[in-house]
Amino acid sequence: METAHGSALVLGMMSGTSLDGLDLACVEISWRRRELLPSSPSVPDTEWTYRFIQTQCLSYEQKWQSRLRSATDLSARELESLHREYGRYLGQQARQFLTAYGLAPDLIASHGHTVFHEPSDGYTLQIGGLEEIALETGVMVVGDFRSQDVARGGQGAPLVPIGDRLLFSEYDACINLGGFSNVSYEQDGERIAYDMGVCNLLLNQLSEMLPGGVDWGGEQARSGKVMAAMTDELQALDYYRAPAPKSLDRSWYEAHLWPIVARYQADYRREDLLATACHHIAWSLATHLALPQDAKILLTGGGALNDHL
Repeated sequence: METAHGSALVLGMMSGTSLDGLDLACVEISWRRRELLPSSPSVPDTEWTYRFIQTQCLSYEQKWQSRLRSATDLSARELESLHREYGRYLGQQARQFLTAYGLAPDLIASHGHTVFHEPSDGYTLQIGGLEEIALETGVMVVGDFRSQDVARGGQGAPLVPIGDRLLFSEYDACINLGGFSNVSYEQDGERIAYDMGVCNLLLNQLSEMLPGGVDWGGEQARSGKVMAAMTDELQALDYYRAPAPKSLDRSWYEAHLWPIVARYQADYRREDLLATACHHIAWSLATHLALPQDAKILLTGGGALNDHL
């Protein structure tokens, strides 16, 4: 028996590790609560649905790419200043987006941009002052989504396994091919989620010298040859043998993975580097997942547009 229902208009804002830009999505989220019946106690008590109203991706100017990429090197005072300035930038972009499309959300949910993510040491940091966004837009703002999970001993990543469970339950697994690849799926009644390995962070860096800075559809990678020596070194990284739950950040990439790739840059064609990167990404997914052949998988993130991958 239905006991309650409702909906909310929410603007979500996200900046990913790959630094390609700021994603904005205005979504109507609806819920309908049911009274559990004794005959079927396992039926979820709330049904959730969603409807996209408007979306946009705003590419970062070189200034913001550079400032966000180097944020880990800032002093505490400089980082706090960037936190506030980036929050104002987010608020301004949100206000312009809402004005352009005549939208009046009930809520803005802003993830911000990750600077530090060290769950093994008990902390994670996303910048982009929520107060600044609220002042710019006049809308209630929520954020800092990872910290409570980390405080409880979790990884704080991937970000939305509960969203995968509530909105995409018809899929056997939800895989995000973002700066890193991550997955969430049901196992013994629990939602399992973790980072599987690098993804667009590596592909983007290798594509910077190509026209437009992008390997459109993976065409360059498709024409290259996989390099066995580089493949072996990448697959030997300890992270791939670590048990889940686990998560990655840019500092791991810069300290452990990119130095391997950099050693091959001068002597091999970019096509071969991209081909090897795609092979490695696909291997990392296959290594972590044991899904049936007919599994129904939802692929999201920029990597989903890379046909070769």
